[in-house]
Amino acid sequence: MKNEIVLHPSSTHSLVLIILGGGIIMMGAFLLDSAIFLVMILGLLNVLLGLIGVFFGLLALLHVRSKITLSDLGIKDSRILKEFVTWNEIDNVELIYENRHNKLLVSLRDEIDFSNFSFLYKSFKSKKSNQFQKELKLDLSSSEVNYGELLLFLKQKNLHTY
Repeated sequence: MKNEIVLHPSSTHSLVLIILGGGIIMMGAFLLDSAIFLVMILGLLNVLLGLIGVFFGLLALLHVRSKITLSDLGIKDSRILKEFVTWNEIDNVELIYENRHNKLLVSLRDEIDFSNFSFLYKSFKSKKSNQFQKELKLDLSSSEVNYGELLLFLKQKNLHTY
């Protein structure tokens, strides 16, 4: 059994983003050929939106770094966390299906210390004051996951998995 599971971004999601961005660019280029000024502006906005999609798709495809890491230290989602959440701080981990996405629900023993989180995540959570402050939901939908290996790793850590 491995001592570490690293979940990388899915290349399929990156390719879909590139293809959709290319389609938006083509639609925008079609609108740019119009004689009406407003339609030309909309076409230009479409082209810019498509370029942004293609850029982020290529960036995600080329810059393959781990998203979520589960190791002997704990769990770290590099998108939102600066450091690992240690296993001593974790009460329970569940694999849930919510809003058509697989998520890892991490229940913590104590309230969340927001100093460990990225700036964007802290500002997003501060606007949602009604959030339960003892859980983290880590989205697995855009990662390449071997669920059998993931569940076996969590059982090895003696956590209640469902």
